Amino acid sequence: TAGEGDPLSSPGPLFRDHYDSVYGAAHRAFEFLLARYGEARVRLLLERMQGGRVFADAFQEAFGLPERAFVDDFRRYVVWQGWRPAR
Repeated sequence: TAGEGDPLSSPGPLFRDHYDSVYGAAHRAFEFLLARYGEARVRLLLERMQGGRVFADAFQEAFGLPERAFVDDFRRYVVWQGWRPAR
């Protein structure tokens, strides 16, 4: 319900009672990120963070877009049911 959190942008309030949804959303988002941008960019993100960058800055540097733009893109993908396996 509204105000109780969001599995992508505000998972904290959902984690205790809906951890499966939080982990599921994170897993699908990571699969989407990997498929869309490739392993090299994911590794670059991790390298930037290991080098001391905060996540938002490291994400912008590695993927060339703000984290929010990625989340919005992933939401559109889910709404359009792009995550469903091919039949």
